[in-house]
Amino acid sequence: MEHLTREEAIRYIAEQIDEAALLAWDRHMAKCARCAERVRALRSLRADETWESRPFSFQEPKVEDSILQALSVAEKAGCSTELRQRIIGWTAKIHQKAEAAAGLFIDSANHRARILLEGLEDFCRSEAVLRFQPAAAGTRKPMRARGSDPQGRESISVEIRGQGSGILSVDPAGKKVTVELPFLPEPRPLLLLLPKESAHEPLFQIPQRRGNRLFAEWHDLLDGEYILVIEPLGS
Repeated sequence: MEHLTREEAIRYIAEQIDEAALLAWDRHMAKCARCAERVRALRSLRADETWESRPFSFQEPKVEDSILQALSVAEKAGCSTELRQRIIGWTAKIHQKAEAAAGLFIDSANHRARILLEGLEDFCRSEAVLRFQPAAAGTRKPMRARGSDPQGRESISVEIRGQGSGILSVDPAGKKVTVELPFLPEPRPLLLLLPKESAHEPLFQIPQRRGNRLFAEWHDLLDGEYILVIEPLGS
């Protein structure tokens, strides 16, 4: 079975297809993380009464253009020598695509957060070692990425081939984004939190070691949409 289009996913959620097709797509999504994430993301939008417009709207190739611009701005800023060299290195290999990417939405006033992968699959390397992994599709029940709570926090698994897993979480109450990874060989990947609003500065971090884990955190973020991009590994 081919991947579900956006229109097919909408009809699936609305159950506007026959029972045989519903069951076939249920079976498909039990094995296909890409289609499971598409349905999860659209369900989340529908629940927030924004069914016809996706709140996360970065589009390729604008993502790559935005990253190049962010890299240029940060490289000229007064950052540390290590970070500056890492930014220059990433700029030189931007054609390799990202290791992983996720769309983030923060609404602290309404205690809402969202993590979306839909629309960013082709922006990431097909041979990536690290990837963001949504929860299993289930069937037609509403889904969250990995979990949410009354404070609106949302999290999703970060799978690293042969290395275990970590967590990407968004906390709207604390206006915080946290990435936790298993310990990786040097050099640790550079992480970029890129605001959709061009007036806001791009935020870079090299994850820091705590015991046998790596952590990167951004605090006091402004409400709005972001894209989290991870530098390609092993190159």
